[in-house]
Order: sequence, then C-alpha cells, then structure tokens
Amino acid sequence: MFDPRLTVRLFGLRWGMRTSGLIVLIVAIGGVISRLIDREASASAHGNEWLFLAAPTIAVSLLLLAGHEALKLLIWQRQGVTISRISLCLFGGFSDLSGRAWTPRREATAAIIAFLSLAGTAALLSGFAYLARHATFWVRVPLKTLAIAAVGLAVIQALPALHLDGGHVFHAWFWYLTDSAPAATRAAVVYAHLVAAALIGTGLILVARPGSWPFWGLAVAYAGLQVEGAARRALNRIHWSRLDTAATLRSIVLPAPIRIATVLPVDDAFDRLVTQTVDSCLLVTSPSGEPVGTLRLLDLRSTRRARWDRLAAGDLARPLSESRSLPIDLSISIALSLLEERTGPIVITDAGQIVALMSREALLRAIADHAPDVNR
Repeated sequence: MFDPRLTVRLFGLRWGMRTSGLIVLIVAIGGVISRLIDREASASAHGNEWLFLAAPTIAVSLLLLAGHEALKLLIWQRQGVTISRISLCLFGGFSDLSGRAWTPRREATAAIIAFLSLAGTAALLSGFAYLARHATFWVRVPLKTLAIAAVGLAVIQALPALHLDGGHVFHAWFWYLTDSAPAATRAAVVYAHLVAAALIGTGLILVARPGSWPFWGLAVAYAGLQVEGAARRALNRIHWSRLDTAATLRSIVLPAPIRIATVLPVDDAFDRLVTQTVDSCLLVTSPSGEPVGTLRLLDLRSTRRARWDRLAAGDLARPLSESRSLPIDLSISIALSLLEERTGPIVITDAGQIVALMSREALLRAIADHAPDVNR
C-alpha cells in the first residue's frame, strides 16, 4: 500500500509519521470539532468555524504525541541508550533503541515518568475544559477535544502492549525475570496482539454511535492497527538479529532480472509475469538495452484489459527513480532497516550495474531463507 513516511530531523534525530496516520488524525480531530460546534455553538455560529479551531487543535495534538515520546527519549539518551529514529503513531510512538546501556531498570523508569507526565497533562487539560465549560465555543470546543484526546492517549499508554508505557514496564519486568530481552519482547508482543484487537473492536463500536464518537472510533481503530504493526516489526527484528552482521546482500542467492523491451506488447508482458511468482518484477529496457523502468502485475491492473492490445510495456512501466536501489555489498542488517520504509520494487546493483530486481516481499523472503546459512 502506498503510505509514504513523512520525516523531519530535529535535535539530531529523525522523526517520522506515516501519511495515513496524519490523515486519520486530521479527519478525527476535524470531525470531532465540527460535530461539537454543530451541537454547542450559538445560532450566530455558521460557516467554517471548525477549520479555524481544528488547525491549532491538530497541532497541539501532534505536540502532545511528540512530547510524550520525547520525554522518554530524553531520559534514555542521558542514560547512554542509542536512539536512531522515532516513529509517531496515534497511540504515541516507538523508537529504535540499542546499546549496552539499554537495561530493564532504565526502560521501566523512563516509561513510568513519561506516563505520569502524560496523566498529569490529561488531568490538567480536563480541569481546563471543566473550568471553560461555560466559555465561548472558541475556547470550550478545542479544550474539550484536547482533554478527551489526552485522556484517551493516557488510557491506551497504560495498557501492557509493546511500545506503550505499560508495555515497556511489562517488558522490563519480564526481561528482569528471564534475563532475556528477546523473550520479554515475545511476551509483550502477545499482549500487543490482544490490545490491538481490543482497540480495533472498541473503535468499530464507537463508529456505530452518534455524534462525534465515530471520529474517535476511527482514531482508536487505527491506533489498534498501528499497535499491531509496531509489535510485528519488533518481532521481525528478533528474527533478523540472528543474521551475521558482517553478511551482505552478495551472500544471498539473488535471481537475475528478467528483461523485456519497452516495445513488447502488454499482453506478452502479462504472459511473462503470470509464469513467475505473484510479486515478481520485470526490468523494462530501451532499444539500446538501457534499463528504464519496472513492470509488475500491480501496474497492469491499473489499466483496463481492453486497452492492452494498444499499449506496450514501456507505456505502463514505472521509472527506475521510483524504485529503491541497494548496493550488493550493503550489510543485510542495514538493508532490513531500509526495507521497513519501502513498499515498491528493490533494485540491487553491483558497480552501477543492475544484478537483481525484486519486490520488497521477495527480498525479505530471500533473506529469511538465508538466515540459517549465515548462522552455521
């Protein structure tokens, strides 16, 4: 699915958020505010007042998410934990952490402090919203929205799922008991699956309710999906950690790219694709033999079948600039971290020459199949 990651560099770290997450946040906050205005505004209120209230409310909501995560990161950084990047989500966020300074006690301490700060912020916003209950809707509506969002975020963060504050405490406790970080991660991932299912179910129930609840339900359900995705990513990292850090993509058996000419009819290109795996990619070349793009079944599905006899492969090929290029001597561990943010075709090069063209899924399978070999 096309869901680019929006990134910005602040304080020497990369902060990112998926486009879909930002869109859901905007729709949820904007929808809640519009419904509250319709219900609470005076008869003189009309037009697009919700637009003027939604923009700063969304900005403050983002600051709430980032501030909660930043507090944990600040504590961990001062304790010597290495942090490479931060991913913001509707449930808060998660970070890539490493280093010998990463210990159960430090993990739990930062999570508890961050949760207490979040709970205090939620209580403060709730108090402000209560005091402003008789104020003008320009003050009452955004404060009420922020208070509900902060309380909801605090409730979610208290749950014992991986990457949540409660999950960090549970992970640290289990890590301390078993003296095994991977075992603690697996246990926290189990709870993450349960929490994600509960959040998705709760979100669907709220969507069926009247008023502003459907918008809150959308945010809660999407947060559940993000909890599930973040937990699955953490579990993959456990499997990938078995790989030899010195191994490169060159050590993996990579199939040679299947080349087709730009003038090849689309019907013939389709015949080539259906004889391969479902996620196979073809390398489209110019008459002179220069690679110009890639072609997948997904690209063909975007065009009506009735037009195929009038089109050539070059008409539907995606430019190579839209594909991620990885050198064959790149470390597998680095390649895996880069693949987490990519969904399109992956081009493997050797001295500037294309030696393999694979989908992200196919390359991950090849790495997984190679994992037992690099550990022998």
